[in-house]
Amino acid sequence: MDKSKAAAFRARNLSCRFEGADADVLGRISFEIAAGSFVAIVGPNGAGKSTLMNILLGYNKGYGGSAEFFGKE
Repeated sequence: MDKSKAAAFRARNLSCRFEGADADVLGRISFEIAAGSFVAIVGPNGAGKSTLMNILLGYNKGYGGSAEFFGKE
């Protein structure tokens, strides 16, 4: 990430498992997205794209790790 731009979104060891599931939907992922960046989230069905977006938007609070939006968890 360009150090001149602050992270708009930061995920650290983000994980999520739905009740009754045998495996994590998201498994300890970490990344940063700089303010002003354009990002595409792509992957096959069931890869966790919607879960990741729901965490980012604050709809899903049942996750492990930390997710910060402009420095606020």
